[in-house]
Amino acid sequence: MFTVIGLKENIYTIKLLWGKEGIQKVSQSDMKIVKITGSLHKDKLNFDISEWKLLIETNRYYEIKSEEGPVVKRIFKEKMNQIMEESKHYVNGSLTCSVFCTSDHVQDITKEIKDKLMQTIQTYMHDLQLNIKALNSSTLGTKPQSTDVNVLEQEVP
Repeated sequence: MFTVIGLKENIYTIKLLWGKEGIQKVSQSDMKIVKITGSLHKDKLNFDISEWKLLIETNRYYEIKSEEGPVVKRIFKEKMNQIMEESKHYVNGSLTCSVFCTSDHVQDITKEIKDKLMQTIQTYMHDLQLNIKALNSSTLGTKPQSTDVNVLEQEVP
């Protein structure tokens, strides 16, 4: 745990509370954190890039605040630059992914989001092709035939 104990010349001084007398300084100008959101809706791909203000940096995470509102988030350092799928299912032609990263990685992350969206679409297309194959191979009133998909069965203890 920590407490902000002072602000001087845009540098936060943080006192760690778990018994150690460590003091950590974070300059707000050192790093700019942005959230990149890639939204695919039908035939339109949009990227939204929003800046987040760095409040506190520890050894494990960043505490950041949106420039647009009062929301404060804690982003663990190992989760930075990792794509998070915001849309868990394909609904109404929409897919969305987002990433928190530093401002110097925007172009690389934008390409990675496009690749991730393409990979997600290809996975859905493969699953839908298997569904079509199953529908085409079955007739009303009869048991559907098995497709070429191998299903692993697990025994329940």
